[in-house]
Amino acid sequence: MPPRPPSDSAWPVVARDLSALPGPDCLGVHPVGSTAVPGLPAKPLIDLQPVVSMLDGLDAARPALGAAGDKWMGTFGLPNRRHLRRDARSRTACAAAKARCLAACPDDHAAHGDCKSVPIDARETRAPRESPAL
Repeated sequence: MPPRPPSDSAWPVVARDLSALPGPDCLGVHPVGSTAVPGLPAKPLIDLQPVVSMLDGLDAARPALGAAGDKWMGTFGLPNRRHLRRDARSRTACAAAKARCLAACPDDHAAHGDCKSVPIDARETRAPRESPAL
C-alpha cells in the first residue's frame, strides 16, 4: 500500500472538529500511527491523538466522541514515534515488516496487528536506548 503523507489534507479538519468537542481543555491534536511517519505505508484512516490539559474528565468526553463518529482506542503506548522519524534504518525496517505482515494476512485485521506487534515491541524496547534524547 502506498505511503499516505502526514500532510493529508483531511486530518486538520478532523482535528479542528475533535478539539471543539466538550470535555477537558484540548491543547492540540496530532496525527499518530503510520500517517505520522513520512515514508511508511498507511491504511486510509486518520489516527489522531488529542493532547489535553488534564486527564481527569477525559472519560467524560467519550460519549461526545462516539456521537461524532470517532472510535475511542485508548492508549496504544507507542513511545518510539519520534525515533522512527529520525532513524532512517529503523523506519526502513519498520516499513519492510509492515509490508511482510500485510502480504501474510491482507484480509485479517487482527492477524495483521498481531504480526506487526512482534517487530513493534522489539523496536519500542530498543528506541529509548538508541535515542535517549528523543
